[in-house]
Amino acid sequence: MNLNERENGTTPNSPLEELETERKLRRKLEAELDDLKAQLNQSIEEGRMASMAKLISGVAHEANTPIGVCITSCTQLSQQTNRIATEFSNATLTSSSFESFVTKAKQCEDLIDKNLHRLALLIETFKKLGGENRIFAFSDVDITQEVSLILHAHQNEYSHCQFEYSVEQSEPFIAHTSVNCWREILSQLVENSVEHGFSAETDNQIDVYIHNSDNDLTMIIRDNGTGMDTKVCEEIFTPFFTTSQYQKNIGLGMHLVYTYVTQVLKGSISLTSTLGKGCEYIIIVPMNKT
Repeated sequence: MNLNERENGTTPNSPLEELETERKLRRKLEAELDDLKAQLNQSIEEGRMASMAKLISGVAHEANTPIGVCITSCTQLSQQTNRIATEFSNATLTSSSFESFVTKAKQCEDLIDKNLHRLALLIETFKKLGGENRIFAFSDVDITQEVSLILHAHQNEYSHCQFEYSVEQSEPFIAHTSVNCWREILSQLVENSVEHGFSAETDNQIDVYIHNSDNDLTMIIRDNGTGMDTKVCEEIFTPFFTTSQYQKNIGLGMHLVYTYVTQVLKGSISLTSTLGKGCEYIIIVPMNKT
């Protein structure tokens, strides 16, 4: 014990005491870190449950309309059938009455057919939203070649609205990723461009740039369509948001893209757009080797 220690009334800790103190501190920090991780996981799970509850509520709301139309149409069809059967039994059926029945029956048939197809599309899309639970095989692939094949297939699909495309890469590389997942993502983005951004009277273009850095794959997808305003950009990935009134658009396609990117590929997606200047999506996903 030196003079200062005697004057201060303190004794130095032995190496074993110091080591034990460090161990206790480390255990305390590890326990606090585990607690923080548990709280974070709980918050994430609560957020996912709230999001799923909102999505299910939205699906129920969207399904209510076509179901109601089908029920109403079936009721009307039943009433018309009973009427025509009664007139036939009473020998009072006229040609004009029968023609009226056929016309109304055809209208009911069309309404039932359209709304059942819409309901089927809604259910099929909702099933896809469980994408993280689907089996998406990951493998080492030439992603640039795969993207070119996907775009070429869709180029032939949309004959009513032709577009050209280009695919460039910073350097040749092999990506460890899911081709099927990228097919779902790019298919929806192409459909969005064709249905909402392109015109049959203009020179439509989709350009894809692929870059590999720091074990991340960055894919930039641009089109030269009509673009979107700020409000649409902010809502584009929201379930059931759509700017189209077409029967086949239910507003889940871009939310499906977001789900695949964030849940299956564990990445991020952002959108920038200006009216009249097209859209640009930036997708960044990790490429962990197995």
